[in-house]
Amino acid sequence: MYAHSIAIDSDGNAWANGHFKANPGQVVRIDAQDGSIQRFDIPDNNTSNLTGLPISYDLRVDANDVVWGSDLNWNRIYKLEPPTGEVVHYELPESTSGPRRFDFDAAGNLWIPEFSGGRLAMFNPNSETFTEWATPTKNAEPYVVKVDRQRNKVWIGYAAANRVASFDPVTETFIEYPLPTPLALIRHMAVDEATGDVWFSYHHVPTAQDRVARLEIS
Repeated sequence: MYAHSIAIDSDGNAWANGHFKANPGQVVRIDAQDGSIQRFDIPDNNTSNLTGLPISYDLRVDANDVVWGSDLNWNRIYKLEPPTGEVVHYELPESTSGPRRFDFDAAGNLWIPEFSGGRLAMFNPNSETFTEWATPTKNAEPYVVKVDRQRNKVWIGYAAANRVASFDPVTETFIEYPLPTPLALIRHMAVDEATGDVWFSYHHVPTAQDRVARLEIS
């Protein structure tokens, strides 16, 4: 399998998803003590009736060791309960939203970038409901989200807008920060919760010098 994303649970076990694995999809757990592998099937019950593979994308483990994943092409996220192997799918409200790299806030909500839809989504696992906001820049292709849990701020990295954005869940407002170099496609971000600074890596389209950047928050 093409292990696309990796997450670590509270026992130090590693989880990985099969990027193009289908019929069924699959997630594996690698035991931290002996290296043994346990496989979990992700049923390919395509509720969206979209063509092609589901393209399992991001994989995260929440505070309760529940595993969450996003299916980029099939417009959904899924929840895997490791003790039972039960899988539940949740389709995003708008078709072809394209969920990519998501994150959890302190309350356990999922914050999801809608790559194709140009929106930021929040999924509440308790009520099993989505809330969505359109990004200020259209066609920005939101790629990755990271949450600053200390400051309750959501950060979004764009693939096609040459900028990053912050979102305040209380006021429901965005602030966008243009990058100093052009044509940046942001794939990964990290938040230094001690300072609030945001780190991200990007490459250029067409290919130019790749960079790691820090946005300092005063």
